Amino acid sequence: MDQSIQLYSPPVLHISNCVTVNLNEQNYILWKSQFESFLSGQNLLGFVNGSFKPPPATIPFNNIDGLTTEAPNPEYHTWHRSDQVVRAWLMGSLTEDIMREVVSCPTSFQVWMSLAQHFNKVSSSRLFELQRKLQTIEKQDKIMEAYLKEIKRVCELLASVGSPVSEQMKIFAALHGLGREYEPIKTSVEGSMDAIPPPTFESVIPRFTGYADRLESYAPGSETSPHMAFYTSRPDSSGYYNNKGKGNSKFGNGKNKNQFTTQGRGFHQQISQDSSGNTRVICQICGKSGHHALKCWHRFNNSYQDDDLPKSLAALRITDVTDHAGSEWVGDSGSTAHITNAPHKLQQSQMYEGSESIMVGDGSFLPITHTGSTSLPSSSGNLPLNDVLVCPDIAKPLMSVSKLTKDYPCVFQFDCDDVRVYDKATKRLWIKGRNNNGLYELGKPQVQAMFSSRQQGASEDTWHRRLGHPHAQVLQLLSASKSISITNKSTKLLCESCQLGKSIRLPFYCFFFCSH
Repeated sequence: MDQSIQLYSPPVLHISNCVTVNLNEQNYILWKSQFESFLSGQNLLGFVNGSFKPPPATIPFNNIDGLTTEAPNPEYHTWHRSDQVVRAWLMGSLTEDIMREVVSCPTSFQVWMSLAQHFNKVSSSRLFELQRKLQTIEKQDKIMEAYLKEIKRVCELLASVGSPVSEQMKIFAALHGLGREYEPIKTSVEGSMDAIPPPTFESVIPRFTGYADRLESYAPGSETSPHMAFYTSRPDSSGYYNNKGKGNSKFGNGKNKNQFTTQGRGFHQQISQDSSGNTRVICQICGKSGHHALKCWHRFNNSYQDDDLPKSLAALRITDVTDHAGSEWVGDSGSTAHITNAPHKLQQSQMYEGSESIMVGDGSFLPITHTGSTSLPSSSGNLPLNDVLVCPDIAKPLMSVSKLTKDYPCVFQFDCDDVRVYDKATKRLWIKGRNNNGLYELGKPQVQAMFSSRQQGASEDTWHRRLGHPHAQVLQLLSASKSISITNKSTKLLCESCQLGKSIRLPFYCFFFCSH
């Protein structure tokens, strides 16, 4: 039985269902792909790529008198009507800023070519800017998805100007912009680059995003912060605070090394309530109730100091210390300018907006991000270094021998062990460096500290006042280690300043009594 074959008829499509984005300065590749697919499906792509040439607007016509005249061409009218529909679709998908660029174009082909010329400016400056941006993209505080999308967008722009980026270079650009916390995943991806077949940029995206999500899921640890040396403990069910020290107390005898909180002067008093609801004060030194720490008999007794106190005080330290290791300048006779790899090493810096770059020995070009000036310590003071270029891809700061000798009359002397910079006129040594694995590094000069020993020896009372009134055992320890020299022992048993500093009120109340 024969069956009739029905030809496929494409459904009626509306442009708003196929072209879902409006063209702006950032999404030309996406917009172009959607529009080409829509026009190709409607058999209208020839209007924008120039394959559907416009027919003549008029055709010759012979009238009854035998004269040839020009008559409107109905084919041109049909072509023009379809072309204006495509042009209207194009104009309707543009933002206002982009529409100003093509508003004077009468046909869809001219609109399409004007947009292509606007977004595909194949020039050296445009190509270099995109390549520099790909090399300097960093994740910083961006989420991983946004960081990878930015790399992908730059690669699409490079492809649109005729310089496509290989999958390997896309992966290397993504690895270059990640910080130290991503070293494990960077090592893993770099190790898989030699696999067959090699990984693609799309295949490593899940690995990057998965590792970033894992880092964000880590909760901060429960370790004590170095800036929070002291902490308070929670009261138990009876309302008492577990702050026992050495010696006898209401809470028990002996040492309690695990519940040290806020014993001693300078902290708020702990207050609890008994079963009847009456408020009573708990001493923070001995743990007994009914008196403050200022009235405690044991406030000067060192045996009531907890063993965890020195550990807590040792946690108070400065953690924000700038590491200056690796900042030595390397003398380079082949460099024509001073180059560093970080703008924070400059005393004065500004963004570089020029188009020049740094050419290295392998022929590649490295971008310049900042320019500025700095100084190098020398035996005669700070030696200014002017016109310093910042290139993040340089491994070590380079000092140009030719530029330094041009700026200052000096002489460089290299040997197998050291490098020296002399004043050409006075022969005075300015800077001295060393040969470190074939690189002549110019570091900071050694600082010599001078002091006088005329007043080194003094009495015990003098050293007690000089060192801020320490305990007598401290002076004995310093004297035994030959750190200080005590000429004669003190005859005073107590220091009046120490007693006044440790007490806040007189030991006895003033009382006036007159007998008759």
